[in-house]
Amino acid sequence: MGVRDRLQTRRRGRLKAVPLLPVLTDPTSAARRFSGPPPADSRQRVFRRSLTALAFLWGIAEACLFFVVPDVPVSLIALARGWRAGLRAAVAAAAGAVVGGTALALFATWAPETALAVVERVPAISPAMIARLQAMMAQADSPAALVGTLILASLTGIPYKIAAASAPGLGIPLWELALITPLVRLPRFASLAAAGAILRRLTPAMPGWMQPVRVRLMIAALGWSAFYVNYWMHVGG
Repeated sequence: MGVRDRLQTRRRGRLKAVPLLPVLTDPTSAARRFSGPPPADSRQRVFRRSLTALAFLWGIAEACLFFVVPDVPVSLIALARGWRAGLRAAVAAAAGAVVGGTALALFATWAPETALAVVERVPAISPAMIARLQAMMAQADSPAALVGTLILASLTGIPYKIAAASAPGLGIPLWELALITPLVRLPRFASLAAAGAILRRLTPAMPGWMQPVRVRLMIAALGWSAFYVNYWMHVGG
């Protein structure tokens, strides 16, 4: 057998060794098999997007019915991943609040009493709290005044979902609510992201037992738990 014949035999052997059926039926998994595990930067990118998606979905849920504010995941993400990740989460949570708040307001357009009754069942929301915010919103004579009213309400522990459910009954158009929502929600979310990022930067000055991210996240979660216990006992009572 000549040299050329031996080379052709080797090439045919290599081609036979390649499993062609998986390549044709499932090219994605086959490519993964031959190229090896995905690179670390790809996994990090997927993880970052997952955190941003979590904040977005949390913003939607809290604007409708959920009772834990997006400040919690936004601050924890910034504490664990830094300012940029925290800011992305804050923007995503504000965008989610636009979607969730507009959806709740749209529902209140068709069934105002039902929408307010559902919101009233959320933990720590009382009829007195609903009436107080509605009175504050009724006194706002411009979109700018409404933004200031809702920011003040959010700083005093009145959930945004009350404003969303009350807007149609007060003559506030859906488009106006959607436009002012980021102005109301984003500053607070961004402030919590900044606070988490600052705590992350201060990590080298912390005691050694607080250095691991796991420990700091646990302490922050306990702090948020204490905050909510105090809120439900006083503001929501």
